[in-house]
Amino acid sequence: MTTPVSDYSTKIDSISSEFSSILDNFTNSFIDYYKNLDSTASQNNYDVAKNSLTDEITKMYQLKATIMSSLGGVNTSMNDLEQKLGVGEGKINDLSDDYQQQTGDSSKILVNDAKEKYKIQYVANITMFLGIAWMVGLFYSFMKNGSTAQPMSLRR
Repeated sequence: MTTPVSDYSTKIDSISSEFSSILDNFTNSFIDYYKNLDSTASQNNYDVAKNSLTDEITKMYQLKATIMSSLGGVNTSMNDLEQKLGVGEGKINDLSDDYQQQTGDSSKILVNDAKEKYKIQYVANITMFLGIAWMVGLFYSFMKNGSTAQPMSLRR
């Protein structure tokens, strides 16, 4: 499985290795042609070398255009991903705020419920204490009156 980067790298290496030999051949043909302007063989060699060099330069520009096009696609993809990340971060921030608010509210609710239960239990304890104190006082008064008082049938 090859990636576009390795394909481009292979093509660049191929062009690079061919270009130096084609350029050397063109340079030699150019010099030979201008030394022997009347020779058709020199002109043919020069034309072939010039066409080879032109083809190689065309390959370079085509590869450059292909790479630039791919980079444009990558830039578009990166911009789309960046926008999606921004939307995702916004959602995460909103959810985090909601979570903080809900956990804060739930803890307040728990504290308020605990205070309410405490107040109810406090009132119940005071009421029970007063009831027990009243019962002890009543029992004590009956015991006090009962030890000195005689039943009604014996009183006369």
